[in-house]
Amino acid sequence: MGSTNTRKGACGEVRRGLDAHLSGELGAGAARRTRAHIKECAPCAALAAERLRVRELLRRAVRGVQAPPHLAGAIRAMMRRG
Repeated sequence: MGSTNTRKGACGEVRRGLDAHLSGELGAGAARRTRAHIKECAPCAALAAERLRVRELLRRAVRGVQAPPHLAGAIRAMMRRG
């Protein structure tokens, strides 16, 4: 029972940080733990693969599309406000 709870806890941690991991935003320790977990956990590995596919599809869909000139400034202003 303990290992199942540990696995669920690890899965939850990995899933919460998965997008940050795929973007290279996790610290070295968290990234290492995430990679190790994904190697051992088929459901989390499948989710990571699915997220990578979606990211690639989005990249392809917007390749060559120019954002309106005012958009970058508006996003920067929103980020500064938090």
